[in-house]
Amino acid sequence: MNEFVIEKNRIYLPGYKEDIAYGNFDEDEEVIIVNKIFVAEEYRGTGQKLGERLMEEIINYSKSKGKKINPRCSYAKHYGKKYNLKDIFVE
Repeated sequence: MNEFVIEKNRIYLPGYKEDIAYGNFDEDEEVIIVNKIFVAEEYRGTGQKLGERLMEEIINYSKSKGKKINPRCSYAKHYGKKYNLKDIFVE
């Protein structure tokens, strides 16, 4: 499986013609604001857990920068609640 790429305010899994999955975020000195998590429809529910893998990559990135995460999109909020990430997620 391909690896995720992190560029300025974006993380994505490249595909042949378009990105298979991506997340958009903003960041300041203390917080990464997750604005959108997207997985192409044909990859949803396939067992690859691309949304979860995107969030794991964003969490690893935020930890490497010593920052908290502010989940603005519904998926990021759901992920934080599902895994009880109160220590790293902030409003």
